[in-house]
Amino acid sequence: MAEGGGRMQNTTTSEDNANKSSVVDHTKGKTEEDECPAVTTKDTSEPEDVMAKNKTKAEQLLALGIECLEKDEDREALNHLTEAIALDASNPLLFINRAAAYARLKNYDDAMEDAETVVEMRPDWPEAYLRKGSIYLAEWRHRLAYCAFQCGLSLDPGSERLGRAFFESKTRMQKAKNGTVYPKPPTHPLMDKSALKELRRNSFTRDFMSDPEFVDMLNRMRRDYDLWLEVQNSEDTRYMVASTVAMAFEVNAEEVDWSDTQEKEKHNEDLERFSYPYVQSFEAVREVVIPASPPAPPEVKRSRTPPPVVKYPKGCEIDGSPLFSGVMDMRIPSFSLE
Repeated sequence: MAEGGGRMQNTTTSEDNANKSSVVDHTKGKTEEDECPAVTTKDTSEPEDVMAKNKTKAEQLLALGIECLEKDEDREALNHLTEAIALDASNPLLFINRAAAYARLKNYDDAMEDAETVVEMRPDWPEAYLRKGSIYLAEWRHRLAYCAFQCGLSLDPGSERLGRAFFESKTRMQKAKNGTVYPKPPTHPLMDKSALKELRRNSFTRDFMSDPEFVDMLNRMRRDYDLWLEVQNSEDTRYMVASTVAMAFEVNAEEVDWSDTQEKEKHNEDLERFSYPYVQSFEAVREVVIPASPPAPPEVKRSRTPPPVVKYPKGCEIDGSPLFSGVMDMRIPSFSLE
């Protein structure tokens, strides 16, 4: 009995200890932050410090990447820039220079992805469209290059490099019209990312673009011609509708240009201006330069033209009453129909 009672007492003690151990004493270990909610913790500043350090490191890697590009060390440049993007993906200079590294290594798919990223980040930067169009020219996609250069020139009409590249894309399409044979890489209507933007505005496809899975598939098949063919033949007819609608966009127009015959004077001026040979190159870019916006044209104040004053011969009468007294001002009714 005593032994059994002792065991009971020990059991109760152990249970009490267990309960006590599970109770948290909130009065111990309190800091100033716990006592006063107005005092913020020190951990909130750590992410900002980390971001600042990452950005600084990314800028150092950018400088190394540019230096490698200038030395034609393209693989080393690619490695530096990829590491930098992992640290700071908000700098368009990282992407535009990595696009150059990819393009030099003939990896045009990844080069175009980076170029499209730059266009989305800085749609006001002409250099982004020059890089994008140059990649298309390297792939022999002349119409797509033409449209990219045209976007760049709309931002900086006086750019010599954009003007020369734009003229090159037109010249190649003119030569193709006259029988010159160029390589024809597989192309489909949804290849350029600008087509996806147009699909969001089109009444036939606007609702499709609200489906994230649909948009994700469009992005996946942009640079994958075989996947595009596979999706076209699927049961989901939305992709066929999207491709049909995109065929009407300018980026998917026929690779033929008629400006040499329809705009002869302008064409001859361009021939003289761009008589030097076109050189395909993917140079390093050190800074983002946004051209100044042209001044707005002066507002033309148009004065309202007064209505004409009509003269009628004297003596015109109805029921003995003169209808007109020589001169009638059309602004003021001279009689009522009531």
